[in-house]
This record gives sequence, C-alpha cells and structure tokens, in this order.
Amino acid sequence: MASEKQPDAQTKKLRRNRIILLLCLVLLLCGIGAESYLLIQRAENGILTLQRDPAAELLAAVEAGDFDSAHLICITDFPDGDVPESVSEKLIAQAQAARDAYFSDQTDAETAKAQVQSLISIGIPAVTKAAEPIDEEIRTREKWLTLIQKANASYEAGDYADAFKQYRKLPEDDKSLYPYYKEQEEQASTHLTAQTLEDVAAAEKQNDYDTAVSLIENVIRIYGGKVEFWEGMLSDVTQRQQQYQYLEACRNARIFFDSGEYAKAFDALRSLPDTLYEALPVSDTLQSYRDTYFRILPMILQHLLAGGDTEQAAQLAEEAGALFPDAEEASALLDQIRQAMPKELISFGKPELSDFTQTDTALKGADGKTYQSDTGNLYYSYDGELSGRKISSAVFQLDGDFSKLTLTALPMERFAEDMTVLLEISGDQKEIETYAVSRKSGVLHIDLDITGTKVLQISVKPAAGAEDLRNVGVIIADAKVTA
Repeated sequence: MASEKQPDAQTKKLRRNRIILLLCLVLLLCGIGAESYLLIQRAENGILTLQRDPAAELLAAVEAGDFDSAHLICITDFPDGDVPESVSEKLIAQAQAARDAYFSDQTDAETAKAQVQSLISIGIPAVTKAAEPIDEEIRTREKWLTLIQKANASYEAGDYADAFKQYRKLPEDDKSLYPYYKEQEEQASTHLTAQTLEDVAAAEKQNDYDTAVSLIENVIRIYGGKVEFWEGMLSDVTQRQQQYQYLEACRNARIFFDSGEYAKAFDALRSLPDTLYEALPVSDTLQSYRDTYFRILPMILQHLLAGGDTEQAAQLAEEAGALFPDAEEASALLDQIRQAMPKELISFGKPELSDFTQTDTALKGADGKTYQSDTGNLYYSYDGELSGRKISSAVFQLDGDFSKLTLTALPMERFAEDMTVLLEISGDQKEIETYAVSRKSGVLHIDLDITGTKVLQISVKPAAGAEDLRNVGVIIADAKVTA
C-alpha cells in the first residue's frame, strides 16, 4: 500500500492562514476588542498552548519593553495576579534597580519613574505593592533635588537669604543629599551673616533703626528660631533705638518750645511709647541730656497747668520720675502737679446733715445713666412717711485754698415726674448760685468760681409752692475743687 503523501510547505501555509482567519472571525464576533489583536499575533506565531511557558513569556515581554503584552499575559494566564514568586521577585528587583540607578545619578528621574510605572501597569499585586513606595521615593528625591537646584541658583546669584531659606527646607536626616548642597549651605550662612551685619551697620549709621531691627528679625525668621548671636544683637540695636528716640524727642521738644509752640513741645516728649520709660537705661549719654530735659519740662508743665490740663501734666511728670528715678527735679515737679490737681470735695469731711449721703455705690440717674466715682458721690434722698423738711445741706471746710468748684447734678431715677427742687451753692453763708433741678432740667454741669471761700455749703430746698422734699432724690457726682 502506497504511503500517504505528506502536505507540502505551501499547503501548510494555506492551512495556517485559514486557522488564523477563523480565529479572527471568532474573536470579532465575541467583541474582545484591542486585546484580540495580541492574541492573533500569538496565534500567527503558531505557538501551541500546550507548548507555552506563560511565566517565561511574561519575563521576556518585560525584557523587551513590551509591557502591553506582559499585561495581556497576566490577565489571560494569571487572572488573579498569582504569578510565580520567582517572577514577582525579578520584577521587583527591576523596580529597585531603576531606583538605584537614579539615586546614583546613572539615569534621570523621568526614566526611573517610567520604568517603575510600567512595572506597576502589568497588574501583579505583589509587584504593585512593592513598586509604589519605590515610585514615591523617586518622586520625593526628585522634589528635593529640584529644591536644591533652585537654592543653588539663588546662591550663585548672590541672594544668600533666599538660598539659605531654601536649604533649610531640606530634610536634615537624609545625608545622601549632602553632597549636592551642604557646602553651599554653610557658605550661604556665612555670606548671609556678613551681608546682614553690613546692612545693619549702614542702617544704624543713618539712624534708621526700624530697618536695622527688621533686618535682624528677618534673619532670625530665616534661621527658624532663636539664635543666641542674633538675639543678642537685636537687644543691643533695640536699646540704641530707644536711646535715639528719646534724644530726638528732647531735641524736637526744645525746638518747639523755643518757638513758643508748647503743645507741640509736649507732644514731642509724649511721642515715645510708654514702655520706653521703663525699659530705657540711664546711660552716660542720656545723663548728658538730663539737664536739657529738666529745663524744658517745667516750662511745658507750667503752660499745661495754666490751661487746666493737669492730667497730662501729671502723666508727664510721672514719666520723668520713671526715666530719672534719682532726680530730685522729677520729685519736685510731681509734688507741684499733685498740689495743682483737683481734689474730691468729699475728701474734706462728711456732710454735716445726714440727709446727704456719701457713697461709692453706683447711682442710677433719671437720664438712665449710672454715676460712680472711685472716691464716692453725694446724694440726697428722702421718701419716707414724715414730711415737713424744708432744707437739707452739706457743709465743707475749704479754708480759702481753692478757686474753682466743678460738679454734676441731676435727679435720681425715682425723682417724681412733677417735682422741682432748688440746688443752692453758698460760700461763707453767701449765695453763689442756685439751680433748678427736675426731670425737665436734666443733667447740670456746674463750674463755679469759689476763690477765697472758707466754708462751702451745698443745699437742696423745695421750689416755690412745694411743701417739702418728700419723693425727691438728687445726685451730686464728681464734685471737685481746684486750687
């Protein structure tokens, strides 16, 4: 029996093409899509399923840089991503190698990131879990190296403040970065110190202490905290600034005073912050201006007192005493001011009649406001069952030492709506002035000349036609006498 004729090469090729076409039709009908093309390629190569090694194919695809094929093999042959451990170890080693190449400057960040991302794209969970931290490590180093480049550029441009500020942002525990910037950082610090000292000296030479202080504070911020050297310099410059401000105030005060502008002279001395008088030391330089200060101050105080501005005068005298605590002139000025200040009327003794009461309790006026004094106010109030009271008085012994009386008088909250009483102020049994007090009259601000008065009397009386002082309450607030 004749042997069966074997098909020639042309016949084999036709059969193979028919199989490929058949597979294409099946895949198109199934709608597999883009991935079917890769399967067709594998079918065209004529690789029989029983003869394949998917793990070896996957590694070969990765070696060839064909990560799409590697991904296809993974999802078709290892749908759960459970590749052999030897395969995942080799792929993880490749990711680590890409990282090491970048860290040793053998490749750039973009290449290293692309290699690691390609390995992650295959879709093997073990590889993804190991490669993602490597990818983040590459990105972090890229960020630090970019920052170093920026800082180095500032250093080369002579902007040592910006360079040092950028260097300070780098992680101090990553010594692998030191070769890229450590020497420049130290040099930037040295140049920054020298530059700042030069600029501070120039600013002080121009008496521009605000700029000098600002320069030092900026350096302290750049260093990110307290540095003993700069903190000490800041203290020295601030002290010199305080001395300069004080001396300038004295010079300006003298200029204004010599030109007869007393208010401006006072404002010049008061232009300094209150804290300066406590913080400023009495140095030899300041002592040389002490005489000038105390030649100007009494004349300013004299004009303030003449204008009735005793509170400002007292404040200025107290500050002079704080600035020069050992100066007898300051104590004498303060005594002079205190003697000239108004005195509370009730400090001269309690009223002679009990109908007037001294109190430091807040009193409610008919105007709805509250009246209260540190040393107390006077008030007359009587709304009991008894009637017939025609006059109530309070008497004070002034001995002729005062020239002016000031006070505020008004009805109390419970003052009857239709009631009017008379408030009479007398000196040495002679009427000085009488005022009508009612809800209609409202608040009375009284300012009287009482020059030479030895006995001062304040009285409340019924108005014409009134029978007595029942249901009446009168507040006498802030009563003061002035020499």
